[in-house]
Amino acid sequence: MSQFKITQLIRQMTLFVLLNLSSQTLFAYQDCCGSRINDGVVNTLDEEEFLKKDKQENLASPAPEETRPLKALLIAGGCCHDYAAQTKILSKGIQERANIRVDVAWTRDQDHDTELPIFKNPDWAKGYDLIIHDECAAMTKDEEILKNILKVHETVPAVHLHCAIHSFRAGDNQWHEHIGLSSTKHGPHVPIAVELVEPKHPIVANMDNWITDKEELYNNAEIYGATPLAMGTQKYKRNGKDITDKAIVAWVNTKHGAPSFSTSMGHFTHNVEDPRYLKLVTRGSLWACGKLDEPAYHQAYEGTNTVIEMPFTTFLRTSAQSTQDNNKPALAIDGNPETRWCANSATKPSWFQIQFLRMTSLSGMEIDWEIKNQWTQYTIETSRDGKKWNQVFDASKNTQAGTRRDKFKAQYMRYMRINVLGQENNMWPSIREIRFYDYTGTQLTLENK
Repeated sequence: MSQFKITQLIRQMTLFVLLNLSSQTLFAYQDCCGSRINDGVVNTLDEEEFLKKDKQENLASPAPEETRPLKALLIAGGCCHDYAAQTKILSKGIQERANIRVDVAWTRDQDHDTELPIFKNPDWAKGYDLIIHDECAAMTKDEEILKNILKVHETVPAVHLHCAIHSFRAGDNQWHEHIGLSSTKHGPHVPIAVELVEPKHPIVANMDNWITDKEELYNNAEIYGATPLAMGTQKYKRNGKDITDKAIVAWVNTKHGAPSFSTSMGHFTHNVEDPRYLKLVTRGSLWACGKLDEPAYHQAYEGTNTVIEMPFTTFLRTSAQSTQDNNKPALAIDGNPETRWCANSATKPSWFQIQFLRMTSLSGMEIDWEIKNQWTQYTIETSRDGKKWNQVFDASKNTQAGTRRDKFKAQYMRYMRINVLGQENNMWPSIREIRFYDYTGTQLTLENK
């Protein structure tokens, strides 16, 4: 595609975005973790009309010993994604397709204002040929962090995946200028038709158009130096109304520092593990490093890599409907089984509440009740705002004594309430310890604030 045609495409996209933003039909909701994004939506994309027959991908052969592998650092963590699984899929998938060692640094923090302590060190990228950004840090606005990131990318190439496009939006436009475009919201969870608009570009050469499984289509709010490689289209009905959304979904940028490749796709794990997605990301990685035309780098990396989990503490506050003088709510999460919270009477129902200071997702919890040989009946509710509550576990008819491992799925919440409804001998509600388990089943480190 000629530069003139690319310029025309960008202008058309900008006009499309402005027209749809004015009518408020392009993307109806901004909350990527919200439940309303798919309300009234029915996918209407015609796959048979769009698709060509997919080609079978061949994975790379082992690299010759004399070829020094590229060394990449994959950084992930933040809101709304299964980074525990996706970091494994990405590192393994890239290493199977190219002579790239992919080290991983990730955090379990699931807040929009993600804590990414690795960036505090100005030399955070020392020794790496490529940085793969997969963090979801929309509200992170630490100027020191952004300065350290952008300084590195004056000389070190980058790949940006999915929510990295939405990151660092709380500050100015420096991050988006580095990426090549900005995005402010996304559409519903329906498939995207991916159309290659620059088929001769080396990244997408010999690739075909495809349709993803359900995915998020990020809008293009403003285009800086991006050169589009692929456009994405979603077609669906919302409350009976036909809607078509279009946006650039893969692009390169050579106008702000070192070369970068970006794709806004990759929300769901089923799309991250799609061989077509992994091929696109791998070829984008090689291109950014200037190695795409070197056969030795199309061989598999067979060495080891390093995975580092950035330290993370879950800060919270505790409260209760009533409290006995010396048995405060905070004593139920202090890690000491000899201390406890206790209500000031046997009155029931009685509630115990936890406020998570950062958005949190849980797969379950354990409660050590004070009297271990007697049953307690209760329910567990969660909330994002402390006002609208959703019951996630019902033990209102429990007759099992002792500690229970209550399993449930609670996503992106900020509040939890344990409602004590009954006790075997009508004793005062009292908890010695509570343990929380994140979406991977890992116990959280707690600290009361």
